Amino acid sequence: MNDLRARLPLVATSLLLALLVTVAFCEQQAHSNFANYHAAPSNGILMPRIGCPAILTSGSSLEVYFDPGSRGGKDWGLRLRSPFMDHEAKVVSVVAFESQSIWKLSAEVPKEAKRDLYDLVIYSRQETAVSFVERNSVFVVGESFPDTLRVGVITDLHYGVGTYYAYTTKVLRRTLDALSALDLDLVVGTGDIVDATADELPFSSVASEFYRLRVPILLALGNNDQYAIDKGFRYWEKHLAPEYYSVKFGAWYFLVLNSGNGLIDENQLLWAEKDLSAQPKELFKVLVLHHPYWNEPHPSLSSKLPNLIKANGIGLVLMGHTHRDEVRQDLTLNIVSVALSDEGAGYRLLNLTRTRVEYDQRSWAYDSLLVNYLQPNDYTSTGFAAHVSSRLATDSRLRLTFFLRSQLAGVTPKVDGAEVSRVTVAKELQGRASVEVSLKLMPKTEKIVKVYFEEDKTPPLASCSYRVEGATVFVSPSASDVGFGVVKVTVFYSDDNSTWTIVPVRIIERTEQYGFTATKATIFLKVEAEDGAGLKATKYLAVQVPDLQPMKTEAPPPTVELAVIVALIGAVILGVILFRRGKTLR
Repeated sequence: MNDLRARLPLVATSLLLALLVTVAFCEQQAHSNFANYHAAPSNGILMPRIGCPAILTSGSSLEVYFDPGSRGGKDWGLRLRSPFMDHEAKVVSVVAFESQSIWKLSAEVPKEAKRDLYDLVIYSRQETAVSFVERNSVFVVGESFPDTLRVGVITDLHYGVGTYYAYTTKVLRRTLDALSALDLDLVVGTGDIVDATADELPFSSVASEFYRLRVPILLALGNNDQYAIDKGFRYWEKHLAPEYYSVKFGAWYFLVLNSGNGLIDENQLLWAEKDLSAQPKELFKVLVLHHPYWNEPHPSLSSKLPNLIKANGIGLVLMGHTHRDEVRQDLTLNIVSVALSDEGAGYRLLNLTRTRVEYDQRSWAYDSLLVNYLQPNDYTSTGFAAHVSSRLATDSRLRLTFFLRSQLAGVTPKVDGAEVSRVTVAKELQGRASVEVSLKLMPKTEKIVKVYFEEDKTPPLASCSYRVEGATVFVSPSASDVGFGVVKVTVFYSDDNSTWTIVPVRIIERTEQYGFTATKATIFLKVEAEDGAGLKATKYLAVQVPDLQPMKTEAPPPTVELAVIVALIGAVILGVILFRRGKTLR
């Protein structure tokens, strides 16, 4: 008995240690690099996502969290697919995570996987009809991470669906295509990705817009994105990303927080502190959120977040919300960028080393470098062109990708204006052909790059409509082309149908408008369209301007003429009477 009493403290200590280890292990297991979901993603994959991708090297380990529900069993496979490559990854383990409905799959990225942005495909080996796909969610950098990270920053897209958003959607597409062409390592979106809405379509549609990127993107929630959440709709989680998360990129660590309501809740701050504490000190830490924290009155942003930044040595904070450029060196380097939805739309380009950030004081105008694919880049065209132009003072080295429909099995398309980097052509008729080309664009120049199976010999079609308001004529030109696509459309007007003046395009209330003030009652319009093959089409119209038509002069009242006529008739009658009286008197 005495021996047992002697051992009790040792047993109690052992039990306490075991309990502490168990608690610590459970806490470690419970913590993940992303927020808990409130709604299931549309494809069942919780991590990685298009808005929070996995970034890793060839041959490294990939962790995937997914919720198959009751489907698929426990035997799963994983593939990485891009337009140029398709790899089967070795699945190491599949275990339950936090609940029986969520699985954590660990796999090895094939060593032969080249640098590319891949779709993640998870499929059941037991039920062939069960699979899950997350587009553009795995970025393989190659055999090693870069020494310098080239990052593009966009913010305040305020994306929407409908005619009101047509111009800003065009700006977004041009920007994403330019950022892809620059062959960056990463793009960061600092919130207000959609315009405030409780509809689901803008969230699913903007995800589709991001598919055109060939580099990974990190997305942060803004107050406009938060609007749907406040209405009870979790479309952000369903189509884009968790509400907050972290991503490692070699020597860099990105912490993406949700300040959508102008605050960061306590649970999120606790999660962030825990996630930061688990990171090696040598990592360069970047914080991404929507609101500039110094402008917000809530203590979570005005005091707690600055303490978090200082305590954890965060070297860079990227933000949006104000729609204007701002750079501050307070606790750390703080960079705010202009909105992509305003008239002065733009984006930033940064170079991150392990110790510093290279940046410009001002964002680039979105049209500083333009990449315009002249047909839908979605495997539906058998050949088309891209129009690239630069307003920059330095050379631009670009990579463009063309996705065509192959006319002949195994035949490689022709390329004009660039060098072929890589190509993949389907072996079946009417299959897919993926082509990547590279080129150097000289300063302040433009160029047409064509990828095709057959020459384009069909000219474009041009048309237009117009409306007249007072003396102002508004023109709505349109053009189409079945070949390489339309490069440009130019509108002219003339007073005499021989001397022509170009009508400039202006952005009025977020729409492109061609308008001019007429000086004559009849004005002549000419619309010229040119396609990627240099073929042209012209449309002529005559426009009547009612307000400039000559005024019709009304005949004056016939008072004078009538009086003369009446007087003459009276004189004749009087003459007749007097003549007859004279005869009677005689």
